[in-house]
Amino acid sequence: MVYIFTTAYNAEKTLHKAVNSILNQTYTDFCYYLFDNGSLDDTRKIIKEYANKDNRIIPLFGESNCRRVIPKIIKDIISGDNMLKNSYFATLDADDEYSPDFLEKMIDFVEDNNLEVATCGTEWIDEKTGQTIKKKVLNKNLILEGKEFADKFPLYRNFIVTLWGGIYSLELLKKCDFEWYHNAMNFSDTAFCMETFRRAKRAGVLSESLHKYYISPRTVSYKYNPDWFYACKYLHKISREYLLDYGEISKQNENYLCVIFLILIKYILPKIQQADVKLSEKLKSLHNIFTDDMTKYVLEHWDEVGIYSNKLDFLREIESWLYTQDGWGLLRKTVEEIITAMNI
Repeated sequence: MVYIFTTAYNAEKTLHKAVNSILNQTYTDFCYYLFDNGSLDDTRKIIKEYANKDNRIIPLFGESNCRRVIPKIIKDIISGDNMLKNSYFATLDADDEYSPDFLEKMIDFVEDNNLEVATCGTEWIDEKTGQTIKKKVLNKNLILEGKEFADKFPLYRNFIVTLWGGIYSLELLKKCDFEWYHNAMNFSDTAFCMETFRRAKRAGVLSESLHKYYISPRTVSYKYNPDWFYACKYLHKISREYLLDYGEISKQNENYLCVIFLILIKYILPKIQQADVKLSEKLKSLHNIFTDDMTKYVLEHWDEVGIYSNKLDFLREIESWLYTQDGWGLLRKTVEEIITAMNI
């Protein structure tokens, strides 16, 4: 039995694609939770229609666009009296889809190799054109056990950043502590996956692309969160703790963690720059980032840790943005402190 979960918010245009990809699976022994997260469009109506047609679908309805629903759903599933042994959990976003043989191939991979958790490859597809932009897939299957979780970390880490594309043993999820999940904010999926791999004795990555991630035009405005950088630091912290479970962190992994930290910073920077808040708030966030000791270390050891992009181009772009903001002169002291910290 596989317990599948999809949360949908204002997803009337994409939900059919996602749900149909589950209903068309070659492996049919599943229970599908469809959760409407307080949608304002016809998402709830669509979910009800599917539930009326297929008794494997369990409709769930929320009253607001709430976060951190998945740990609660998992808790309800694993605490149920009717939870079956050799059962699994999987998720799918409301705007993505799985290949028809996703469940069948993933379960075979898990059971043939005595795994507790496994992930697979993903295709990034332009939603407008249908063209494949890129693929994330290994050349061959990867099985992890013991110290291999640390030794091969750079090889598989990109496959444990999202919940989708993975299948998780319920027996494994019983062992997990999802407090990691609560504090990671934008990176909660990664915290979730790392916790499952951390608790697993054996895990794997299937060298096939069985998930399709559709890229739609991004919004240019973001709901500002002053704790974005805190989430980056938190994810760095739990990544170190994850690796320390297997002994002293190797130089290779230390360098790789630096690269990841920079990637996280590059991820939140445009969100900060484009957020609909006062410039003073944006500068406060940038000040926190560039005066932080970890950020300074990464900038200082840019080439040593294996960052291949141009550091000066990266910093000059931020500097240019600072000087083109209306009213920056009134906040000159903060701007100058940021630029000084960048050490251009």
